[in-house]
This record gives sequence, C-alpha cells and structure tokens, in this order.
Amino acid sequence: FVGVLQVPFCGFIGAMGGLTVATKQLVPNQELSFFFAFKMKAKYGPLLFLALTAVLCLLSDFRDLPLITFGTYTAWIYLRYFQEKADGSKGDPAASFSFASFFPDGCSGVCVPFGDIFYKVFVRWWHDRRTPSGP
Repeated sequence: FVGVLQVPFCGFIGAMGGLTVATKQLVPNQELSFFFAFKMKAKYGPLLFLALTAVLCLLSDFRDLPLITFGTYTAWIYLRYFQEKADGSKGDPAASFSFASFFPDGCSGVCVPFGDIFYKVFVRWWHDRRTPSGP
C-alpha cells in the first residue's frame, strides 16, 4: 500500500489538454504568444500540445501519454456533444470545432471518417437511445 502512494503519477496533464481544447472553442482565431517569440493561433493549440507532449513522453517516460490523449479528447467530446447552453441546446456543431479541424488541412480526408464515427456514436446512437420512440 505504501508503494502506491509513492508512485509519481498525476492527472492534471489531461486537464491541461482539456484547457487547450476549451481555448480552441472560445477563441479559435486568437493569436497566442509564448515567450515573446513564438506566436500561433489558438486553433492549433490542442494538436501542438498533443504532439509536443507525445514527443516528450516518448523521450522520457511513456506513462502520461494515455492521460494526455484521454483528457484532450474527452474535453472535445464533452464540448462538442454534451455541453448544455443557455438556449437549451447541447454541444457545439460548428465546423470550426469538428474533429477534422484539430488537424492541418491536408489531413482532413483522413480525419473526417473518424469524426463521422464520433458523430454516429454520440449523436445518432445516444440521441435515438434517449428519446422515447412512438407517439
């Protein structure tokens, strides 16, 4: 039992991935600057975060990569399909927040089928299952 308490394992790195997704949703075209030299648009934040942390995890310690990936994509799934809005609607159906929008434009042909899978699972299946059928 004592050995479990001494394991250097933390889940906040997944929350950081979620924060990059929330920033992408709120201000996708906002230009962010880092260390006064590097500038990028917020819409590239989640992909850059995943790529940099994946490289760092592969170079040092592979344990946090599942947390990073899970936190980032869970935040996207929640904001895309389940977040309740003031008008009673759910999710963010904007094309600028689709699954393919997380990747460069050249990769959209490969990413669109994965986005369709998420759509089928979380909209069609979930909605059809939760709405009563018949009159």
